[in-house]
Amino acid sequence: MKRDNGKVCKKIVSLVVSVAFLLTHEFGLSQAREIPTGNSLNTSAVDLKDNLRNIDIPYNIYSKQESFDSGKDKTIFHIQDAHASLSNQYSIVEILDGLFKNYNVDLVLLEGAEGYLDTSILQSLPDEKTKKAVADNLIRKGLLSAGEFFTVMNDSKNIALYGVENDEMYRKNLEDFRKVHETQGVLAGMVDNFLTYLKQLESAVYSKELKDFVSIARSHREKELSFAIYWEKISGMVNNFSININEYAEL
Repeated sequence: MKRDNGKVCKKIVSLVVSVAFLLTHEFGLSQAREIPTGNSLNTSAVDLKDNLRNIDIPYNIYSKQESFDSGKDKTIFHIQDAHASLSNQYSIVEILDGLFKNYNVDLVLLEGAEGYLDTSILQSLPDEKTKKAVADNLIRKGLLSAGEFFTVMNDSKNIALYGVENDEMYRKNLEDFRKVHETQGVLAGMVDNFLTYLKQLESAVYSKELKDFVSIARSHREKELSFAIYWEKISGMVNNFSININEYAEL
């Protein structure tokens, strides 16, 4: 059986580059190079600010939730990330590509990391197919974020990629999360028992009106009651008790 030396060579190169990239991530080993700062973001911010409602990004890869004008001369796009979804990662890559090409956005800030993130080792691979294969492999394994994938596959050397976390605080928060997660089952059981006990006390403690309110709310929460009927019943209670709902802005 003959070996395809070209494929073997590419696999070896991919492996070496992947290891080098991971070492760069873990131990901060990187090539000596000028670090981009994303300065052009400042020049494009004014134009963006006037057109926030008309950002041209394909509707099938994102949905805009809200926008806020702080009065500053800088524009920030907050992209919500679903880390466990590979398709979401590729959608974010498309969003970043559109913002870079159409609006000169060249500063990408990532959660879960601190300081400048150097992707030049992967970006410098001369063979585009090999580069894409390596980057795809890393992003599938969760070792490469959408922002990093974007900078790897982009020819521009002026995209600045930074982690916005405080590493010490991030790791402390991660450790606390793990501890809570480990005891989640026990704590959830305790809460369920407590709620069951409270429910048993309802008949002895609650007034008739409060029982009715809780029953209606519970039926709506469990999708046994439509919102229209739920609101109709709540409105009746509001009228019966002469409650001025104008005092409650959230309503």
